[in-house]
Amino acid sequence: MSRIGTRLIDRTEFKTKPKPVTFLADDKVSNAVSVMSEKNYGSVIIVDKQEKVIGVVTERDIVKKLVNAGLSPKNTKLEKIMTKNPKTLSPDIRVNEAFKLMNKQSITNCFITKKKIPIGIIHLHDIL
Repeated sequence: MSRIGTRLIDRTEFKTKPKPVTFLADDKVSNAVSVMSEKNYGSVIIVDKQEKVIGVVTERDIVKKLVNAGLSPKNTKLEKIMTKNPKTLSPDIRVNEAFKLMNKQSITNCFITKKKIPIGIIHLHDIL
């Protein structure tokens, strides 16, 4: 079977990546920034108390919604700057379908979820 027709979950790139970092909506931006900086991540997932994805905070969100607005990372909750209901992919989606969806919606990073619980992340360059 060709690489492009395989499921995301079957790809080596998916299996070897660490689990995405999650935060609750009422956690402070400064905590997320610290982890993002330490792990060299461009985004973190925001989950509810059942661990289901409700949002994402990216470097761009931090720049545009926090820094540009003059807000304090130590006093601002992630829910204030998160992008709600981000696009996610099933681990069973075929690589070619994931590529089409990500390309069409101009998404470079997408979280993989199973029943809305994050289990991984895929970057567009992982697919190419």
